[in-house]
Amino acid sequence: MNKKISCNTAQVFSSSKERELVQVKELSAWYGKHQVLENISFSMKAGDFICLSGPNGCGKSTLMSLLAGLGRHKLTTTGSILLEGCHLHQLKSKQRAKIISYMSQTEANLWNFTVQDVILTGRYCHTGFTGIYSQQDREIAHQAANQLQLNHLLNRKIHSLSGGEFQRVRIARSFCQQPKVLLLDEPAANLDLALRHDLLQATKELAQQQGTAVLMSIHDINLAAAFAKTLALLRPWNSFNENQTHTPQLLLGSPQQVMTPENLQQVYNRNFQIFTHPIHRCPAVWVE
Repeated sequence: MNKKISCNTAQVFSSSKERELVQVKELSAWYGKHQVLENISFSMKAGDFICLSGPNGCGKSTLMSLLAGLGRHKLTTTGSILLEGCHLHQLKSKQRAKIISYMSQTEANLWNFTVQDVILTGRYCHTGFTGIYSQQDREIAHQAANQLQLNHLLNRKIHSLSGGEFQRVRIARSFCQQPKVLLLDEPAANLDLALRHDLLQATKELAQQQGTAVLMSIHDINLAAAFAKTLALLRPWNSFNENQTHTPQLLLGSPQQVMTPENLQQVYNRNFQIFTHPIHRCPAVWVE
């Protein structure tokens, strides 16, 4: 994953670096009577790379789908989500797609398209009234495929791919969209150790060099700490007791600030040993 995707946002990255692309204010969510999120507040600027971790069922996917403008019909929510200063629900789907790209955990691949055609659909929001892909769109799609090491698979049908190969196709499609905000829900699932490393490196470069604001959910917090600028730990809401009502559900900061024995015990209800990674010099953890 060496070649970089050219992106229009790179030209204005330096001037827009401090502008908040996403603002989440006091967001709470319920599935019926079951509360999942409570008073979540944070923001994302151009170039931010945040890795979101937490135990299964704590609400990571719920949070990410709400940021993408999805799932509101299934939930009761309070609070607000602003995208470039506009309320998210006020934006039309194609307007939203030019700003934000969301890759969910799972996807039903019903149509047996080729890999290159699937990646190219990431450009649809840029096609305008005609819906016709330009040569530039095809070049951007090819660059995204190259970045995810998919060039040798471009003519393969997606039904013939392994789970890990299809996962990389979906990530390439999101890269191809060239969003200002990229939401990736468990993109490292089904990838081997080397490809997980390459994915985190490519995503870090996308944030640093193109100014994309990235929020990635990932269970491997050691890998997240080695690459991400910011680490977020989400506690399950049902883990709170009456003495913790004012404790934030989302713990956000640098890996050094967030990966403490106390925070990890609160989030995972397990004891952890903390040590320093011998190469990246960041915190790393091991379950006792």
